[in-house]
Amino acid sequence: MKRPLLLSLFSFCFIAVFSFPVDTAKVNRTFALMVKSGYTAETQRDFFNAFPITWHELWLTYGNIPSFDNLKSSFRKHMVDGLYKLDKIPDSLFYDRLITLGIGGTRIVDDIGGCLQDLIARKLEENPELMMERLSKKYYTAYFPFWYSLFNSLLCTDENVEIYRILENYEIMFKEKYPVIMNYMEQEFILSNGKAIFEDNRFPLYYKSHKPEEVKMQIQQEDGVYFVAEQFPEYPGGVNGMLDFIKENFKLPESYSGKKVFITVKVVIDTDGNIKSSTIDKSYDETADKEALRVVSLMPRWKAAIDKGKNVPCLFTIPFRYK
Repeated sequence: MKRPLLLSLFSFCFIAVFSFPVDTAKVNRTFALMVKSGYTAETQRDFFNAFPITWHELWLTYGNIPSFDNLKSSFRKHMVDGLYKLDKIPDSLFYDRLITLGIGGTRIVDDIGGCLQDLIARKLEENPELMMERLSKKYYTAYFPFWYSLFNSLLCTDENVEIYRILENYEIMFKEKYPVIMNYMEQEFILSNGKAIFEDNRFPLYYKSHKPEEVKMQIQQEDGVYFVAEQFPEYPGGVNGMLDFIKENFKLPESYSGKKVFITVKVVIDTDGNIKSSTIDKSYDETADKEALRVVSLMPRWKAAIDKGKNVPCLFTIPFRYK
């Protein structure tokens, strides 16, 4: 009698651990009822409650996973005719859901990231104050991966630049009220606009929790240098000042004319704001790499990173472009 009991117990535990995180039948059913009813408040609420909560759930529910029976064929329909059309959900709840869906997301996964990125950008433009207010309720380690979900096409796209320019206009409103959020936004734009370092996992950010504010994240290297801080190092004059400095000083021979040169330099800004070290992170060739390092050596003292009220040494990635 003990063996069947143990097998039954094992089967129950296996199902409990490996069962699908989202009730896909309920998602389908509530979506169909919502469309059929003409998007009543009640059916919108039922679909919203059935829809995935986190990026991890969204990917498992709709992602292109081989030999995995999910709703991948229904994703665009559920987004365009579902999530996009919800207008009877309280704004604070809807923006909270967009934030938890965005944290850990990536545009380069199927069509999922692009649709989600588009919706987040649209809602951010509609009500930036609410987006900042709801994001501020999360623990600060959620800020960076949220902006990553918005900027992470890993290409210097016109859309990325336009989103950033829109956000730049908000800085006057939000810099004092939400300084940490805006600092993370600037740093993430620099990294993603520079086709930065996430694709090979050198920046350890993975979010699979239902509660992003509880996610643990590596924030320091063994030598005490921070990967992320509450406030990143800041170049005098901010992001635009740094990009202007690079544009003015980064010079290459005529033979590079017409070439798309892209380099990233990883620097450590110490507690006094000095550049303690600089190394080529993404190389182009020896000549261009040396020029990028030369320009970094000319940079003035930065404003040091701050974490928990004190200056800390922090990594920062500087992008160089030449066209």
